[in-house]
Amino acid sequence: MSEITRGAIGMPFEMAMGSELSRRQFHSIAQALLAERDQLKAENEALRGVMSAVVNEIHGAHISRSGNAPGHCHSIPGVWDADNGAKAGKECAWCKVWNYAVAMGNGEKS
Repeated sequence: MSEITRGAIGMPFEMAMGSELSRRQFHSIAQALLAERDQLKAENEALRGVMSAVVNEIHGAHISRSGNAPGHCHSIPGVWDADNGAKAGKECAWCKVWNYAVAMGNGEKS
């Protein structure tokens, strides 16, 4: 969102509606914001669909314990075990991404 758009949205009502020109400008900006919102909403829904398809495809081929990504078997879900050297006790990035993708595919994250 541009600074001009932010300024127009934050404009006092009396100023925004004070003349025919300002009303038209305000309406034009509102229409552009609505179109941008609709585009972002459509992209978000498409991404949710992709994430859901990926999760379903991978999840069907691998069995994983709750909280761990497919192929991972951390004792503490999503955290590297003590026998993983420098990674021990640290969050597993793949498990984090996987869990976010699962939640997003289920509509729990945006």
